Amino acid sequence: MSKIGELVSHAWGVEQSVIDSTPKLTYVVGNDLIIENHGGVEGITPESVVFECGIRVSGEGLAIEWIERDMAVVKGRIGEIKLDGLG
Repeated sequence: MSKIGELVSHAWGVEQSVIDSTPKLTYVVGNDLIIENHGGVEGITPESVVFECGIRVSGEGLAIEWIERDMAVVKGRIGEIKLDGLG
């Protein structure tokens, strides 16, 4: 999270992920997790999905349903989300 991005987002009244590449998590009912600004996938198993930005998702039956450069959708029974190295 950049200090400049934080200041600009506060001044403009928008989320910081709009200003810089800060990761953003959105949980959607039905076991979907949307991750923006993920930076790529570091590793994936049915129990774990690890993103380059430091986000670690664990659970059961996990899979990446859809992925593009700046957004990914993880499906499955999400048990825990860890934010390693953020902040």
